[in-house]
Amino acid sequence: MRLLLQTLFTPRKAAELIKSNPRWLGAFLILSVVSTVCYALVYPNLVQATLDHLPPTAIEADKQVVIETLQRELPAKLGFFPIRLFIGWSTFSLALMYVCKAFAPLDPVRFRQALSLEVHSEATSVLSHMAAMVAVLLNANANPSDAPLSLAGLIGHHQDFVVNSLLRSLNIFTLWQVIILTVGVSIVCGFGKIKSLCIVLIVWSLSTMFNLGALKLLQDELHLLL
Repeated sequence: MRLLLQTLFTPRKAAELIKSNPRWLGAFLILSVVSTVCYALVYPNLVQATLDHLPPTAIEADKQVVIETLQRELPAKLGFFPIRLFIGWSTFSLALMYVCKAFAPLDPVRFRQALSLEVHSEATSVLSHMAAMVAVLLNANANPSDAPLSLAGLIGHHQDFVVNSLLRSLNIFTLWQVIILTVGVSIVCGFGKIKSLCIVLIVWSLSTMFNLGALKLLQDELHLLL
């Protein structure tokens, strides 16, 4: 817990500790539990959001089937949620490590270091989920997918599903995470700040494009509306 707080507020000091002793399991357990609880609490709103995105041709019987299916799947989703987080964060860490190596780091970078840095930086994402959860609990009409202080909220939602998802991902918490990762890469690899920022943006862009592509395929497959 202490290293998580240091990552959020003193990222340079946290990165130095991660470089010498790359721990990640404790932080992962804490973040995954909090994320799972947040997901469970906003799940009824996610169900409603799914119903709102069904095509106009969907009748009440179709909606009832969707509700029953989503409710039946909830226990399995909650059980798999930490696994999904681990897969996503590990994949990001692997990409981060190889991109760092491609830039010839002064100090050798190990996967455990990249994983520890990524897991601890995800504290910003968990804070984003918590903020969205609070917004939903205070306002039932709030969209659980909307991160606070995102471009989507500032300039308005876009009609295109992919563009709208991208605007949602560009928020203050994403910026916070990019800063943490940039500082971490600089400390772990011995890079300058500009090179570290370029590396982080490359990996973040690749990850975002993959996620948006998966969302687009899901939208086309289920014929969902924005």
